[in-house]
Amino acid sequence: MHSPSPDQSDWQAMNLHFQAQPQLLDRLIGMLSDTLNGIQQELSQAIASQNFNELDKVAHNLKGTALNLHTPELARLAIQTQEQARQRAGDALETAQTLSQCLSDFLKHLDQRQTNSSTGDCAQ
Repeated sequence: MHSPSPDQSDWQAMNLHFQAQPQLLDRLIGMLSDTLNGIQQELSQAIASQNFNELDKVAHNLKGTALNLHTPELARLAIQTQEQARQRAGDALETAQTLSQCLSDFLKHLDQRQTNSSTGDCAQ
């Protein structure tokens, strides 16, 4: 049996949590889409510059957003990245790279949902 990728699992978990409140989810996505894109840019910059202080800060911000969206894998990776960055652990950059990829994939789902919502397409 094929298990879903982390971004699909997060996407499913978020949609399941907000299943009874789709308008709330749409509002959250609308409000947080720009925030998540900004976090993605900051995360990429922190990784490229190997700035552990910035990585700690960005991972902390993403952790809060991921918890609000009920996306467990993004939250787990953000927490792990934050802890490793605080400890200046050698694998912090690798974990941050995994977090960045997971966030990038998740953002693709968000963009698709927003496009579908704006065109009236209900297939999510």
